[in-house]
Amino acid sequence: MSEATTAAHPGYPDPRKQARQAIVWGMGLIAVLFGGLGSWVAFAPLHGAVVAPGQVKVESSRKTVQHLEGGLVSEILVKEGDLVKAGQPLIVLESTQVDAQYNMLRDQLDAELAHAARLTAEKNSAARITYPEELLKRNQETKVADSMRNETRIFETRRETLNGEIGLLRNQIAEVQGEITHLNAQVAASNKSIGYLNDELAANETLAKKGFVSAPKVLQLKRGLSDEEDKQGEYSANIARAKQKSAELQLRIASLKDEYAKQASDELKKSQDQVFDLQERLRVPEDAMKRQTITAPVEGRVVDLKVHTIGGVIAAREPLMDIVPQQSGLIVESKVKVDDIDDLQMGMGAEVRLSAFKQRITPLVKGKVVYISADSLVDETTHVPYYKMHVQVDAASLKEAGNNVGLYPGMPAEVYVITQERTALEYLLQPITDTLRRAFREP
Repeated sequence: MSEATTAAHPGYPDPRKQARQAIVWGMGLIAVLFGGLGSWVAFAPLHGAVVAPGQVKVESSRKTVQHLEGGLVSEILVKEGDLVKAGQPLIVLESTQVDAQYNMLRDQLDAELAHAARLTAEKNSAARITYPEELLKRNQETKVADSMRNETRIFETRRETLNGEIGLLRNQIAEVQGEITHLNAQVAASNKSIGYLNDELAANETLAKKGFVSAPKVLQLKRGLSDEEDKQGEYSANIARAKQKSAELQLRIASLKDEYAKQASDELKKSQDQVFDLQERLRVPEDAMKRQTITAPVEGRVVDLKVHTIGGVIAAREPLMDIVPQQSGLIVESKVKVDDIDDLQMGMGAEVRLSAFKQRITPLVKGKVVYISADSLVDETTHVPYYKMHVQVDAASLKEAGNNVGLYPGMPAEVYVITQERTALEYLLQPITDTLRRAFREP
């Protein structure tokens, strides 16, 4: 419409004025929008979060049950899912070979202990054997009783032999003592005879001087006195020889006793060495017998049971089953990207989405970061480096999520770790500032 028309019809609005008003309003609206958006970008705080996939795991890890030597399965006492206590028998292995080895060494040790007890009694010249308590407690066992009875018989036989030899020597000593007594009596009689002869000789010598006794008579008396003195000397020599023989017999008795004790002592040392060796060797089947019954290392639930056949063979250190500790807590273990590790620290809050439940009706569960690996690890499948992180789920938050929501080992989850607040402008400018920082850094 022309200006003439507008002037002729003052009731019509001015189009140019309307256009200017529309432009003003539009510019104002745009200014408000951009101003508000700019203010929001510059000042509105935004919560950051590190997202990491994870899996529910037992905090102390499941315990794998193995056997050191392996063997044949005799009994299987549990099944998949059973709740067991620490020390409860799980599997019993066939023990025939181990029992045979144990019994053989046990019998040898019992016999050697009885042997050592007999030698100890001989060494100490004891009147009877004192057997060790461990044999006396089992003296009702046939082989133990036989060993003790055999050693007692040997002890008595050897002691009788020794006593017999000593008895013969003592009899000889008694004979010598009797001979000495007889010789002493002869010496005493000879002394009297010599006294009488001396008196008679003195009297006859006096008479011979007066001529009453002939000289041959005096000489005869002197020869008689000399003969008696010779006899007395022979008696004394025989007494000395008899006493020497008696002393030699006494030494022979002492020598027999010493030889008897020394022989026992030498044999006892060898026997004690043999006892020690057998005790050491016996520990192997003893330990193996204890391990024939495989027990639960901790209280928990049986999972991944691999043994199902009675009479089946299990290899040494082969995993037989796992025990998930019942008293141990559950955590969410997740893999954090290496680029996100700078935003994480211990104690930060986290939210866990349990992927096994419907996301629409299952709320996020609160938690806390309780562990971050000190160094990066490498995924064996993808070969991508990552940091391991553990998040402990808040029990109250889990309970609020509903009765049907629970944590179970192996359950998939997604972890959102809440990081520090930043504005949108900081998020937008961070790549630029990082680039500038690297560009202006001196090489």
